Amino acid sequence: MKASHKGLLVAVVLITVMALLAIIFGPLVGSGSQAVRDAVHSQLGIIAIAIVAGGVILLALVMLLVKRCADRPHPPIRRFLQDEGGTAAVEMLLALPIILMILLVILQAVLLWNAVVVFHYANYSAARAAVSIIPSHLEISGEEPYRMFDPNSSLTPPSIKLARIERAAALALVPISGRYQSSEYLNDPELTGENVAEIIRTALQTAGGDLDQPWLNRIADQYRYADAWTLVSVSKPHHWNYPEPERGRRCPYHHSRREWGTNDWLSIPYCPYAPQGIADYAPWEEVDVQLGYGFEMSILWANKVLHELMRNSGYPATAVTMPGTSRTSYIVPMFNTVTFVLSG
Repeated sequence: MKASHKGLLVAVVLITVMALLAIIFGPLVGSGSQAVRDAVHSQLGIIAIAIVAGGVILLALVMLLVKRCADRPHPPIRRFLQDEGGTAAVEMLLALPIILMILLVILQAVLLWNAVVVFHYANYSAARAAVSIIPSHLEISGEEPYRMFDPNSSLTPPSIKLARIERAAALALVPISGRYQSSEYLNDPELTGENVAEIIRTALQTAGGDLDQPWLNRIADQYRYADAWTLVSVSKPHHWNYPEPERGRRCPYHHSRREWGTNDWLSIPYCPYAPQGIADYAPWEEVDVQLGYGFEMSILWANKVLHELMRNSGYPATAVTMPGTSRTSYIVPMFNTVTFVLSG
């Protein structure tokens, strides 16, 4: 291989690596996004960045080794033959698979990092939805007004309110989600993947956008995946952690009942809403919105390498056979909690 060709290959590799690094660190420069800052400080975000940095270092070492092999002194027979193309080609062919594999691992780590950022954004989306949904008055298909936690509900999130909060997170996670073609695992009682796709098409058409875009054909499948792998839990009011009558004393909307004491009637405070599942949070109370999600690592071979690298971390990937196919994917679990004050 000619020196110019080697230089071109090195330039392509370096440009690719620099582009990947720009994708990772670009949003960090002057970013005011709390989601990005949370991603940077999260354990999974640190793991993704460490894998990218390690891959870049390993790639540089491989390229240095290739260069040293190309520049090594040649025996006299080489000068006699006056043809170094075959040997150089073999050297590059031996190195190319290694370089390609390292690049694939770096790319998968970059996609993982991007997923961490989007995941933290989705957690804030769920928290923002909770601010308005928790105190709202909903009476839908048998749901009790204001009910938040219903142990008798047939819904996977045990109320329509929790289902809507979970939907806010699932919609934010669609861009990084895999694809489910079956609705078997759909949890959302009000919205299907086809509904989401139709809403987006209608919005694009109204805005005069281009409807002939390939990603529009994936939206329904991606929402089904996001809905199946998204799990949101909201902390219950703090005073529910106490038995009566202490629960009633701490309840911001407590009632009182009269009981006969030793010598007189006593006024006993009690919380009327805990058994009913109505979320009677105090205005000053902190509410935790925890989000769980399973991110699919989709790049073949590279996902297996990351699975091994992350085996002993707090986020080990799990091999899962995707529904309706024989394809095995590696799912990385993600968890995070956003805390807010309801009145804020």
